[in-house]
Amino acid sequence: MRVIDKLSGYTGGFILVAALYGLVACGSGASDTELVETAKAYMAENQPREAAIELKNALQSNPDNAEARYLLGEIQLEVGDIASAEKEFERSAELGWLDELAKIEIARSLILQRKFKEMAEDVTAGSNWSKAAKADLLGLRAVAEAGMGDLVKARVTLLEGEKLQADALYVLETKAKLQLLEGRTSKAVKTLDEAMKLYPESGELRLLAANAAINNKDVAGARDFYEEIITKEPANLITRNGRKAFIGVTRLSILDKEYEQAHEALDPLAKLNPDDPEVNYLAGVLAFEEKDYDQAEISLRKILKLAPNHEPSLLLFGAVSYAQNKFEQAAYYLSKYVSARPENLRARKLLGRAYIALEQHENAQEALRPGLKEKSEDAELLALDGLSLLRSGQAKAGIFELEKAVALAPESAVLRSELARAYMSSGDMEQAIGELEKVIAGGKDAYRAQVMVVFAYLRGKKYEEAIASSQKMLDEYPDDATITNLMGIVQYNSGHEEAGRKYFEKTLQIDPQHTGAAINLARLDEKAGDIEKARTRYKAILDNEAGNTTALKALARLAVIQGDKQSQIKWLEKAREVDNEDAASRVVLIETYIKNKDLAVAEKLVKEIETMHEGKPVALIARAELLMARESHNQAVSVINKLVELRPDSFVGYYLKGMNQLKLGQVEDAKTSFLKADELNPGHVRNLFLLAQIRIGSREFKEGLKLGKRITELAPEIAVGFM
Repeated sequence: MRVIDKLSGYTGGFILVAALYGLVACGSGASDTELVETAKAYMAENQPREAAIELKNALQSNPDNAEARYLLGEIQLEVGDIASAEKEFERSAELGWLDELAKIEIARSLILQRKFKEMAEDVTAGSNWSKAAKADLLGLRAVAEAGMGDLVKARVTLLEGEKLQADALYVLETKAKLQLLEGRTSKAVKTLDEAMKLYPESGELRLLAANAAINNKDVAGARDFYEEIITKEPANLITRNGRKAFIGVTRLSILDKEYEQAHEALDPLAKLNPDDPEVNYLAGVLAFEEKDYDQAEISLRKILKLAPNHEPSLLLFGAVSYAQNKFEQAAYYLSKYVSARPENLRARKLLGRAYIALEQHENAQEALRPGLKEKSEDAELLALDGLSLLRSGQAKAGIFELEKAVALAPESAVLRSELARAYMSSGDMEQAIGELEKVIAGGKDAYRAQVMVVFAYLRGKKYEEAIASSQKMLDEYPDDATITNLMGIVQYNSGHEEAGRKYFEKTLQIDPQHTGAAINLARLDEKAGDIEKARTRYKAILDNEAGNTTALKALARLAVIQGDKQSQIKWLEKAREVDNEDAASRVVLIETYIKNKDLAVAEKLVKEIETMHEGKPVALIARAELLMARESHNQAVSVINKLVELRPDSFVGYYLKGMNQLKLGQVEDAKTSFLKADELNPGHVRNLFLLAQIRIGSREFKEGLKLGKRITELAPEIAVGFM
């Protein structure tokens, strides 16, 4: 932080002072001198609002009352109306008020407004000033010089003040400020102890003492100093120092996760001025910590409306948006922040995560790579770069980056788990299991790693090992519904459907609300041909969880089996209403409307997906299917090519490409696309059927018959007609 920020005491907040000026009493016949005396009595009783009214009345009676102007300036300074205070002090000096008193306050007012040059050059001591006043002015000038960045000169000026009177208020105050600035906290504490004994009413000294306590990690001590200031606050009014104390308590309470205390300290400030940027920022931080992201967004928008480039708010808004899964918004605010603060690696990492969530992997790498140049051994940066590469289809490069990350942070269970996932996605189950076993041995996150081991065995078709691993977990957690459901999945995939059913039923005995087990049982009923029983199960799930899109889409699927198109559309529309971001139900709806030749409704849904998932594969698939349905095959080419480029390892892109090429009469190109699709998904019957037709049409009978045999194995009912 710059010297100017540390020394000025400026907080960036806006203090409400209207309360002081809302009323001006009618003259009671008292003289201006009597009114000033009444005001002094109010000030002695800590009633600045009432004192200000009396002083305003005195000045109505006699605008040239120097003392009234000086005292009104004191009150304005106390409540934070610094510019008005400066004017009153200057007017009081012009009217002959005691020069040293007026000019000391003018100097303070200028410093609080960051008018350092003006203070240092224009405010000078008179020859008739007391030693204490001369010393105080030197102490204040040292603050101004430090504020302009000249610490050497500031120290020299402070020494001059100490020579005149070492125990002058602003000499001691500035001495403590410089000691804190230079990191000499223990010396600052001694200086402040001495100063507070001499000037027990000074709120500024207590604020500095609170800062010193925070530097010493003495949070309780800092709170005590803030509370001392707060307890001396006037009734129904918050002063400049009181505001800082409330802010301080809020910050400490947030750090200590004492959110109720934070609200108690912050709420009075928010009520006084709902548009105070500093208060709104802290309200945003507090709401973020409480996971009240909507409220955090409201608070931050107030700041950014007034100051669109306020960097802390940009960063926090990015984090809030990320937590809300509003990744587009998160990327917008974080990119603005990173542009202003490119050195902030934490912000870069979060920006990279947002781009990865958006599947904008080039942008993610662009955000992350400068950080890696600066800090090439940052394990988290390497891992994020690796994830981005993996998800953009660059599996080998992605795994390499993740391996480097794990080598740098071998104790990180999170990184090892990510590396294991990468190995699993590339088909290297042995390596994946090896990494997961290291996680299990480390103890941290072992439960999740054990579950992942089971799925790795399943993907590797090592069913006995999957059963053994599941049983080991079941022995350890016999009443854990997650594990009994896992064992059911393993048994089912191992070909033991009845055993799987028993474990799913046991899961529901342990946890009757376990949606996963209920869905698994419904799917078993579907497979057994008991559509009504499956439908009953799915509807029961909706009774407990009306917004379960899996159940809604399953009911739509059952409607298709029974030829009930109206019910299919009804269930899919419900899924669409429940989840504004669910793409799957919309894609099926689009395909349904395309089959029904209702292309206008399909277009509406495609636009919805494009709005929610701009540039993502699902949006490209939806647009390509609609273009093909409209026979706009040339337009579809660029969309499909973009899909293939984005997901080079995805079956769908090549399958759509082949379909579109057939329509364009590009048979050989279509064959190439279908072959690639078959490589990625050998079990897709429709792809095999189209490929076989091309082979036979090209008189490649041997290859065509091979494909026919594969179709026979996969779908005998289709193969009969083909053969």
